[in-house]
Amino acid sequence: MLIVSNGAQKSGSTWLFNIIRNMREFERVPEEFLLDPENPNSEIVYERLPEFLDAFDHGKHNFLLKNHFGKPDQRDALLGCKDALVVNIKRDLRDVTVSAYYYTMNLSGKKRSFENYYWTEGRYLAALVRSYHQNWEQRPSGRILSLSFERLKEDPVSEIRAIGRFIGITLSDTEIERILEKTSMSNLRKTYKDDGEIKFFRKGETGDWKNHFKGTMLNDISRIMVGGLDGLNFSDWLYARVLKELYGRFAVAR
Repeated sequence: MLIVSNGAQKSGSTWLFNIIRNMREFERVPEEFLLDPENPNSEIVYERLPEFLDAFDHGKHNFLLKNHFGKPDQRDALLGCKDALVVNIKRDLRDVTVSAYYYTMNLSGKKRSFENYYWTEGRYLAALVRSYHQNWEQRPSGRILSLSFERLKEDPVSEIRAIGRFIGITLSDTEIERILEKTSMSNLRKTYKDDGEIKFFRKGETGDWKNHFKGTMLNDISRIMVGGLDGLNFSDWLYARVLKELYGRFAVAR
């Protein structure tokens, strides 16, 4: 079985990955496919997804990936693998934008206001994340489980139990408590050695956007959430730029 913890940038896919990883034992993904062998996440090189799917009998192996597969060809490749299950996590676009802002500022070391970030980069990232989810919604399948970051925060027990059912595991209350403890914010920071000046895990909260969006910014992102953003033909270079800010040298492989 191949399970993919999947979600757009800053939407909770790392948290989701750790929840699933603590449900059962998984084989180590062969190092030659990994983006960064030293990263606890089993994130493969994006361009090698077809090769990874062809290289193994996923009915006999148990792999867990954590990726941001959002392009139609990536979606179709995964759905074309009969032993692949995809768990997609979605987060409020306003909170995604706020989270991306802080992480980008920490990485760059530059002092920029949220308003400046939003109008130059954030609104485009929000539109692209919306398109990311639309690509998945266009191909409904019984092998896709759609979650929301907000529901996972509000009712983690029910959501974790649902994830378990989806991948064929019945979880006891004790097992769910253990998973919640293992994937608490403090333990995730320990797992990822997230104790430097640049924090990957910031708050992990919902609704922080209310402290950042107002006036024309709020009106603008509200329109984007409903109808997207026109003029994204130039998005290839912009998306690469935004991802480079977020993830550094591996961004081009996404």
